[in-house]
Amino acid sequence: MKKHLKIFALVVLLVFLIAPRVSEAAVGAGVTLDSFMYFMDSFFERIGLAFTFGSEAKARKAMSYAEERILEAAEMTAKNDSNAVKKAVDGYKKNIDIAVSKAEATNNEEFLGTISEDAYRRQEAQRYFGFGF
Repeated sequence: MKKHLKIFALVVLLVFLIAPRVSEAAVGAGVTLDSFMYFMDSFFERIGLAFTFGSEAKARKAMSYAEERILEAAEMTAKNDSNAVKKAVDGYKKNIDIAVSKAEATNNEEFLGTISEDAYRRQEAQRYFGFGF
């Protein structure tokens, strides 16, 4: 039993040390909403965000997740899955809200401006591609 607990702890540690580095390297749609693995993907995103310390780091991570939701919406649009597109857009909005609120908490006007500008550009891209709000 103790051996299994140690192995489990090692796996969890590796996930938290390696997964954020991999996700920061290249943002893509990754696992899409029509995959049975999507639940795990979104679960680990929530865990990763919970264990990210500092408002600026959380804001950057949430923006990365928002970008991933846009790419997922694009893929689901190509597959004509309107329910999945809506879910991806809702996830995008949630992550944008988190990013902006964490950026506001930094009291760094330049960083908040960057996050707000980035959020605006992504919303315009959504309107252009027809994801809507």
